[in-house]
Amino acid sequence: MITVSMHSTSCCAVALALVGAVVQGCDFGKTCTQMGCTSGAGIRIDLPSSAATLTGQTVTVCRNAECYAAVIPPPGEAGTGKPLSFPGAAAVNGTLQNDADQTSQLYVTWQLPWNSPAPQSADRYVVTLTNSAGTTTTLFDKTTTSYEKLSPNGDDCGPICWQAIFPP
Repeated sequence: MITVSMHSTSCCAVALALVGAVVQGCDFGKTCTQMGCTSGAGIRIDLPSSAATLTGQTVTVCRNAECYAAVIPPPGEAGTGKPLSFPGAAAVNGTLQNDADQTSQLYVTWQLPWNSPAPQSADRYVVTLTNSAGTTTTLFDKTTTSYEKLSPNGDDCGPICWQAIFPP
């Protein structure tokens, strides 16, 4: 058993050497919660058609010049959501919500890399829908005004996340 009885900055160095862990600020009495968050943009769009009529159409999601597309799958049961698959896009997720009243919503998230620095405040997000005839409709086209800093565990515990703020 090793006993350490130091109360100085070298306490951090000894603790790191003994356990091989990262200790921030060496405040051993502090407890950080494990709340998480993600950085990026979350977009909700009320669609002009029911989920059934959207089947086979293509949703394209862009952040600046980086774009990914997904084909809308057949709807699930009313009141359920169907995930959209954006091939090659680990950062983009989507769900098509099919409501009992035959309305539909599209939920899209674009996640920025974990623990990334504050993003630019001028990122442009565009979501389009292309039907089988090749007609494209823009569903969302906004440029962020800023990114709001989120630190659910406090700035000294991490993670620090950034959520896009869009103009009304």
